[in-house]
Amino acid sequence: MRLRVLMISSQYPPIMGGAERQAQLLAQALVRKGCHVEILTQSLERRTGSSHEDGVLVHRSIQTLKKGKIFGLTYLMSSFWSLLCLRFQCDVIHCQSLYLDSCVAALMGKPVLGMMAGDRDLHRMQQMVGAFIWMGLIRRLSGFVAISDPIEKKLLAVGVSSDKIYRLPNGVDMTGFVPVCKQEKVGLRTRLQIPVDASVAIFCGRLAPEKNLKNLLHVWAGVTKQLSKAHLLLVGSGPEHAELERVARQLGLLEQVHFLGQKNDVLPYLQASDFFVLPSLREGCPNALLEAMAVGLPCVATRVGAIPELIDSGRNGILIDLNEVSATVRAIVQLVEDPEKAFRLGQAARDTVKERCSMDHIADQFIQIYKELLSKS
Repeated sequence: MRLRVLMISSQYPPIMGGAERQAQLLAQALVRKGCHVEILTQSLERRTGSSHEDGVLVHRSIQTLKKGKIFGLTYLMSSFWSLLCLRFQCDVIHCQSLYLDSCVAALMGKPVLGMMAGDRDLHRMQQMVGAFIWMGLIRRLSGFVAISDPIEKKLLAVGVSSDKIYRLPNGVDMTGFVPVCKQEKVGLRTRLQIPVDASVAIFCGRLAPEKNLKNLLHVWAGVTKQLSKAHLLLVGSGPEHAELERVARQLGLLEQVHFLGQKNDVLPYLQASDFFVLPSLREGCPNALLEAMAVGLPCVATRVGAIPELIDSGRNGILIDLNEVSATVRAIVQLVEDPEKAFRLGQAARDTVKERCSMDHIADQFIQIYKELLSKS
């Protein structure tokens, strides 16, 4: 019998963040595996109702008022009504985050799997009026997916039973994110107006305080003192953009640091780069890191979230403490000056995500979890 999955994602592409991208990739992979998948998400200004998108039936039927506490109330009520209408069309409900929609799903009489990629939504619910009710409903879910060891510990801390927790990383499209040869890289740099003879590092993500990019700029000032042709690409937008440009100007880095803004397709920029940097203060299981590893880039990243579970420092990447500026500068300079080591790290990085994080592999594991939850219901 064809497995029917109803996935709830507060937002869904064309709105594109990490959770939305994961929902889309997983839904498409499940469809390829023979599942029937439907998405329940918020309506957009010009997109409401139901439509097929890439083989997935998307219901944009959650209606909200975007005004403070009223948002939560309208999201709760609209999610409840939408799930009542759709609950007989699915075998299992998959919640892409642990928020109010997960509480509503717990009342539908279906097996419910909750994803926890970060603790922001759970923290918001713990601060709400009636938090003990919402957390009680969360604990009633049939199962939980934790993407990292810190996330699993948070679930245990709020009273989730250990036998309900499954450990899975985020997935990555291994067929789309692939390495390129040297000749192709030169062509990409020419097309993207990136210096052909430079050593190019890339960061992809929000320009926000938690990404710790100010510290990265200070590190880069140290790198450029030793490597005059070292360039840093910052791909993304966010609240710190203007401040980061000011810091770059103050450090005399405007020729070496390139603010490229938000890009719908980061792949060519990754393929045109030599290595990837992720200086975050906190992360879940970052999509940007998985994509860089899939492209075969050696990655330099901080020890937060699931990153130490993906990177074995010295074997498939380099783990750093960005507060140790001189040590980080030294690690980056050594990576640039030893291309054989860089190639070896990048190759091992791709092997790691191919083995553990391929979205096809992740989808197989989700299907097994769904079937297990169904057998227990």
